[in-house]
Amino acid sequence: MNTDDLLCLDGSGVRLDFDDMCSLPDSKVPRDRISDLEALSVSNQPLHIVIDACCLLASWGYSEYVGKLREFAVSHVSEGVGEITPHRNRGYDVTCERILSAFISYWIRYEMRSPQEGEDARKLIFSSVTELVRLASKEQFELCELYQHVLDYKWVEYIPVLKEHFKAILNNACQHDWKVVDAINFLDKYDADFVSEVLSKHNKSRSDYPLDR
Repeated sequence: MNTDDLLCLDGSGVRLDFDDMCSLPDSKVPRDRISDLEALSVSNQPLHIVIDACCLLASWGYSEYVGKLREFAVSHVSEGVGEITPHRNRGYDVTCERILSAFISYWIRYEMRSPQEGEDARKLIFSSVTELVRLASKEQFELCELYQHVLDYKWVEYIPVLKEHFKAILNNACQHDWKVVDAINFLDKYDADFVSEVLSKHNKSRSDYPLDR
């Protein structure tokens, strides 16, 4: 099986996009392909292929790949690898967004198995997701998927680091307004006074941003 098929075919041989592959139900995960994906994750293939293999393995519940993906994310940013998976419209690199999605898919898989397994998975991904939030304070990738899960599943343990993220992106002139908009829309649901205070310190207000986007 070639690399593309390895990453894109479900257990029935149906070609899916990356997000759908990550969210395959347990019954459709191609378990006979795990060893090949594990080999791909340590191969000399292009980095985006190696990371995608790790994302699939993490999404399918293999906990050792959560830490491996965290290492990839940190080194990817710190070493300035550049755009290996560019956004289809905005051009910035979405590697860390794909990694974040894999972490969330990991949790969802265990939550569907049992509440206790879901809680254990939630705790396991916390430090890795938190590290991605810190990286997003310097890089252009978005946290929209995390915002939605915090809202939907009451992941309030992330509120403090997301507040720090908001302050950081307002201090970073290289960040784009859409990230500020997303952060305001999210944090207003938890602590609107905090948002107003931070904006005021930067001589800004909500009227400076298209919050209805």
